[in-house]
Amino acid sequence: MQTMDWNYNGSLITSHCKDKKLRVIDPRQKKIAQETAGHTGVKGARAVWATEDVIITAGFQRGSGRQYKIWDLKNFSKPIVDENIDYSSGIMMPFYDHDTNILFLAG
Repeated sequence: MQTMDWNYNGSLITSHCKDKKLRVIDPRQKKIAQETAGHTGVKGARAVWATEDVIITAGFQRGSGRQYKIWDLKNFSKPIVDENIDYSSGIMMPFYDHDTNILFLAG
């Protein structure tokens, strides 16, 4: 597991793992609630909850391009935003401010 984050009320966990899968885990049911293909690059990816049903990930595509994706739990099979940033080697860390609804990407 490369990253994990609890949602706001603590009912779900999101994780991005070395197998390049983005998962939503329900710890109370002890099962994976949803799973989809995440970032395809060889370096690590990070995931954070933005809202109750939106997850933001930052990672790498094939060829070391850095990117971020925004996922909606209602349609988890593909991201609603898939944006390439640049071709740097540093891992980006996503930070979402719930008070101002601003996403910060550091790194």
